[in-house]
Amino acid sequence: MCEIASESPLFSAVMFFFEEDGWKYQRADEKEMLLMYFRGDHASWRCIAQVEPEQELFLFYSVLDSYVPVHKRDDVALFFTRANYGMRIGNFEIDLDDGEVRYKTSLAVSGSEATSEMISRLVYYNLAMMDKYYRGLMRVVFAEISPEEAIQEIESL
Repeated sequence: MCEIASESPLFSAVMFFFEEDGWKYQRADEKEMLLMYFRGDHASWRCIAQVEPEQELFLFYSVLDSYVPVHKRDDVALFFTRANYGMRIGNFEIDLDDGEVRYKTSLAVSGSEATSEMISRLVYYNLAMMDKYYRGLMRVVFAEISPEEAIQEIESL
């Protein structure tokens, strides 16, 4: 395990999970953050596992490498608003300035209480949601389908 003296117990638990689960990652310099990639059924994307030790908060992001074109950002924002409605864990986000897309899940728990099962459920739910909604997102961006139609297609499966 890659450790430094000031590492929080929560970050240690997060690193332990990813090591035990067989993930390959890079540690971000000077931060309690891990960078990695994941390949789903429909796409590949970057992942960021981040711990905010002062808040005892674990955040996991799935981040697409491609950016939404300016003329499609409003449609994607509407698509995400519809997708997010009723989601119990996590949410989609789009940066309206640069078009970056990500899915975020988070867990507020002390390091001594964080279990690999808790972290696993949070991570794998995140990955499943990005993979599930990816095709609809791409159809909104490239196939001229409305956000409403894309959500209906996805959520009727």
